[in-house]
Amino acid sequence: METTNDMEIRLRKMKDTFLDRDPDSIHKLLGEQIEKVMTLEWSNLGGKTKLSTAMVIDAFKDVYVDSRSPYYVKDTEECSVFNYYNAFTEIIRDSKNFFNNIESTLLLSSLFNI
Repeated sequence: METTNDMEIRLRKMKDTFLDRDPDSIHKLLGEQIEKVMTLEWSNLGGKTKLSTAMVIDAFKDVYVDSRSPYYVKDTEECSVFNYYNAFTEIIRDSKNFFNNIESTLLLSSLFNI
């Protein structure tokens, strides 16, 4: 029961937290995320799981560049952490390494300090 409550709190926090739209802040976030994925990893008996810098760049494009993306946010709109997180989860879901989807998704929390 407590795990469910923790998840609800985390989801609410992601939906209620918005990223700064200032171009410098957006680029700073991109750089911080690229730096984090270079060092973050999830280790278990099955081996190590890492996110790639390409995933970070692809999620960034989905949210801020590609107007055809379902996660795209116009310059005049706020971008929630939840929206950005979902852009990442779709990239992870569609990746060829489907055995590590759970571990990869768990690493996302570290990217957004959730």
